[in-house]
Amino acid sequence: MKEERSFHQTSQSHSVFSWGASTHVGNVRTQNQDYFGISDQIITVADGMGGHNGGEIASETAIKELLQKQKILQSKELAEQVTNANEAVHNRAQENPTLYGMGTTLCAIAQLTDLPTVPKLGIINVGDSRIYVLAGGQLRQISQDHSLVETMHREGKITKIQAQNHPQRNVITRSIGTHKDVEVDCWELTARVGDRYLLCTDGLTNEVLDSTIHNILHTITDPQKASEALIQNAIEAEGLDNVTAVVVDIKEGNDQSTPLEIPTNPTTYTNSSFLSTPQKKKEPTLRILSLGAGVQSSCLALMAQEGLTKHKPDYMIFADTGWEP
Repeated sequence: MKEERSFHQTSQSHSVFSWGASTHVGNVRTQNQDYFGISDQIITVADGMGGHNGGEIASETAIKELLQKQKILQSKELAEQVTNANEAVHNRAQENPTLYGMGTTLCAIAQLTDLPTVPKLGIINVGDSRIYVLAGGQLRQISQDHSLVETMHREGKITKIQAQNHPQRNVITRSIGTHKDVEVDCWELTARVGDRYLLCTDGLTNEVLDSTIHNILHTITDPQKASEALIQNAIEAEGLDNVTAVVVDIKEGNDQSTPLEIPTNPTTYTNSSFLSTPQKKKEPTLRILSLGAGVQSSCLALMAQEGLTKHKPDYMIFADTGWEP
């Protein structure tokens, strides 16, 4: 684990979490743009993007802003803190031309304290970093990737196997900081003793099969050793990207007899969700953010082919050129 790519803000106060975390630059890149943050009540992971150190700055800025608030009462409050993180990254980019277009994914799990007698967890996601839960021996993905290929998969245009090997699988449609407004997916789940959560960047999920992730989480009881094993598997596969894994065990909550119900569709909040004056609903847009040069024309052609341009979306494509593959 590399401490310089993490932020810890813990105290002696009560926490329902026991965790282990690891991050690695990978076998190809020279900079680690991943970042993770730990507090007593919130655990979060980010995967930055952008040249001239922009990705490193974006992921670190987002997580430090998210952890500014230590007590989260409700999941909506967690989502609002994510919009604050979006504003912080966006403003930082506007102040420095070399950081223009930088952004980051962001996922987090938080202990909600609104009703202490009803243990609840808040979960948020923006981008294609993921949150899984291992419960009752079954591994389930909670978050939904905000990516071009996942949109095509959900619409039945491609299979899961095709999505895993698609040449545009690195194209994401939602991120923190690249636009003034952001949409935040949010879930609220029951905290159950013995459940294990995984927060990770796509450097893990692009390299390691879900079945392998399940096996590691199921067989390695220590969360730190489990996170290290996940990272090692990604590095030994190909390790083409930065990779981060945070394993979180729930120490307190309901027992396993309480059903763990995961909503199929998340509650989505936007900046306007936290304004007192109702805002006029905008026409749907699809904003695309991508790493790598030469991707714009192929993305546009692919979207036209798959019928994703019918709403005349605003295409925002960010290509990192001349700094890293």
